[in-house]
Amino acid sequence: MFCGSNTSLASEFANLMKTRFEMSLLGTLKYFLGLQIAQTSKGIFISQQKYASELLKKFNMKDSKSVSTPLCPNTKLSVDCTSEAVPSTLYRSIIGNLLYLIASRPDIMYSVGLVARFQSNPKMSHLQAAKRILRYVKGTISYCLHYIFSLIMTKAVFSDVDWVDPYLTKRVLLGAVIFLVLMSSPGLVKSKT
Repeated sequence: MFCGSNTSLASEFANLMKTRFEMSLLGTLKYFLGLQIAQTSKGIFISQQKYASELLKKFNMKDSKSVSTPLCPNTKLSVDCTSEAVPSTLYRSIIGNLLYLIASRPDIMYSVGLVARFQSNPKMSHLQAAKRILRYVKGTISYCLHYIFSLIMTKAVFSDVDWVDPYLTKRVLLGAVIFLVLMSSPGLVKSKT
């Protein structure tokens, strides 16, 4: 897989690669590692609709009622000693699949990170929170990332601090991401495809 903005350089590179390796050109990239990619004059759209649909089917959530948020407001998950234990393999499978879905769905990143903390000893309350995320995915299955073409260099800094986590470790949690890109930051939009 390769890309380029200069057609003649891309053709020259393809011809050079063909002389050294056995390869074929399949045209514009449409599907790669579970990501559906659509390139238009308005930008690049990246989604995982097919993967999300298969995920819902795998965990018997295809016919569930969708919700408008991935977690209930003010949800506080904690190490639950009183609730019924659930199979850890099922719980880990849900979390693993949701973690892969984050590639095109940053809107569920916080929620998935929260429920992922309880993989060693999941309880029913944790499973219900994970299934709520699946119900949210069902209602927003057509969402995708939209990268808008732009020649303007932009920078973006995102940070998150959880000063006190009284339910788990009572430690300060800090994270930051800094982007310097040649296209504007992606937005989460409803897919047109």
